[in-house]
Amino acid sequence: MFRCVVRKDSGSLLGSTEAAAGFALKCWPAGASIQRVTQIHRVVSELAIRTRIIPKYRAALNGQTLVADQQGRLWELATWVNGQPIAQDADWELVRKGAQAIGLVHRKLRELKPWPALSPSAAIEERLDRIRRGSVPLQTCLASKTVGSVPQELCWRVSDACHVLRLHWERKCQQIGAELGEFRGVDLPQHWILRDVHQEHLLFDAGQVTGIIDFDAMRVDSPLVDFARWLGSFQCFWQAPAQIAEQTLAECSPDTPFPALPATSSKLLVAIARASLWIGLANWVVWLIDESRQFPDLDRVQRRLGRLTDYASRDAEH
Repeated sequence: MFRCVVRKDSGSLLGSTEAAAGFALKCWPAGASIQRVTQIHRVVSELAIRTRIIPKYRAALNGQTLVADQQGRLWELATWVNGQPIAQDADWELVRKGAQAIGLVHRKLRELKPWPALSPSAAIEERLDRIRRGSVPLQTCLASKTVGSVPQELCWRVSDACHVLRLHWERKCQQIGAELGEFRGVDLPQHWILRDVHQEHLLFDAGQVTGIIDFDAMRVDSPLVDFARWLGSFQCFWQAPAQIAEQTLAECSPDTPFPALPATSSKLLVAIARASLWIGLANWVVWLIDESRQFPDLDRVQRRLGRLTDYASRDAEH
């Protein structure tokens, strides 16, 4: 992603606020379907009309908000969102404000037709499948006495992650399977959701939410997936997941978006967050040891591995 700033002497007809902030120029991943990206753009454009915390796409002269280059890559230009992510050890009040912003976005998304609908959540089956498929390569990594070609800067983080996974992976897989299994095939309220609204994708300034970014993963599913993704990013959640899930749904969903399961929606939220946590930690170990993937920002990987390992250690107590 690139930040584009409008020069003062450019003769632009943009408003002063928009011109001062600039724009975010982004290229979608190779292979992204133009049909899917166009659909996401349509939903996000409608959402941006309804709430100020969603960036607005800039259209080309032909009115399209997507441009394909000669290699077939898709580009978009959107208003720049000022602000920074809050830290993973942020206090509950800031995390709560983020959850409230997500709840507001959900209310606006439910206004889009033909949703909401009732249907089993794809997120449940996806996580159960990922645990099944990921266990074999993970066990190969955990059986190894070395961390192989892992960059030296990450060796101790990877060793810590492997230690936690050796101790708890099997038991946690059984727990996650049982918790998510209760909801397989159960019809849940669904509409368009963000799906990847984690700690880095919701921005704050002076203690207030300024915007949400990155809509690549959007699709129709249960709104619980968004709350699980957001809350699971933070240390405070893993200290008391059940209580925080209940409080979040009570405060941030006043119009009861989960009528099919009023007493158990918080239980499903925690189960989704727990599955995502352990799958995420296992993925990093497999990527680094078994697949020898290379990452340009090792400091960022180190922080993420440390955070996931810490949260998994806390969750192992539940």
